[in-house]
This record gives sequence, structure tokens and C-alpha cells, in this order.
Amino acid sequence: MMREGTSTAVHRGDYTAPAYWIRTVDLTFDLDPAKTMVISKMVMERNADVPAQPLRLHGEDLNLTRVSVDGASVSFRHEDGMLVIDSLQDAPAGPFTLEIRNTCAPEKNTQLSGLYTSGGGLFTQCEAEGFRRITYSWTGPMSWRCTR
Repeated sequence: MMREGTSTAVHRGDYTAPAYWIRTVDLTFDLDPAKTMVISKMVMERNADVPAQPLRLHGEDLNLTRVSVDGASVSFRHEDGMLVIDSLQDAPAGPFTLEIRNTCAPEKNTQLSGLYTSGGGLFTQCEAEGFRRITYSWTGPMSWRCTR
């Protein structure tokens, strides 16, 4: 018998303005059921209405291979399932490009969330937080527009 786990309710009032705005996202995939390469390029900008703080992005079951800002590698750390970049809190105002390269394993993903395989095909399910099983991203409400 299959049982659904209990989930914690998240209410609209629980959300706060993000420390960084994501202006655009460009995703590139090299699809492979065993090891898919994901390149995420996000044009971002620090939210001046929020106190300066590290950038925190959620990720699950990902193998991080590179993090860069405007083409230069940056130091980062992992903390409680998040990718944390401390150096961005001192970034000057204005947009910057954050590039994250990671791999995921769709055939090992049994959560039916993110990128997974089923019946020989590749599928995605990203509502509401499944995107973090594809690449590092915000938690909470957001919208994505795919162009390819």
C-alpha cells in the first residue's frame, strides 16, 4: 500500500522578499538517463530593499561541478541542502550572471519530482519545488519560462 508523507503547510505569509532577484534564466541540458548535465545561467541582481546576505539556493541529489559569477569561479559551501555563496553579499549594485553547472541522475530519481525516467522516457515535474532536483534554485513561489 502506498502512503503519502505528511507535508508541512507553507502559507503565503511565510514568504519574504528574496535577497536577490533572478531576472532571466537560460537552461542548457545534455540529456542522459544515467547522468544529465545541466547548465543554468541566471542574470541576477541584489535586492536593495533587503539587508545584504549570502545567496542561498536549494538543491537535492545534485552533483555540483562549477559555480561562476560573470565568468570567474567563486567559492561556495553546502549547508543544509543549500548552495551558499557568501561573497555575493558584497557585490556592487547591478546585474551579474551566475552560472551553475551540475549533473543529476534521472534514472535514479524515484521521487517523481524534478527530472526522472519512466517507461523509457524522460519527464519533468517541478511543482512546487521539484526544480531543485534538476539544478539549484530558490525555494518558494516563482515562475519559469522555457524557450527551448
